[in-house]
Amino acid sequence: MDKCLALADLGASINLMPLSMWKGISLPELTLTCMTLELADHSVSKPIGIA
Repeated sequence: MDKCLALADLGASINLMPLSMWKGISLPELTLTCMTLELADHSVSKPIGIA
């Protein structure tokens, strides 16, 4: 598996939602990702995938 070494802050915003909600509203398949996000409250999130 490839390792993500850095995540640049390009000033872009993102939207996160629980995987159960994503599956519940029948959205397209996610593309797997290995990124780790540090949120504004300093909590860490490891997304399953991106759309």
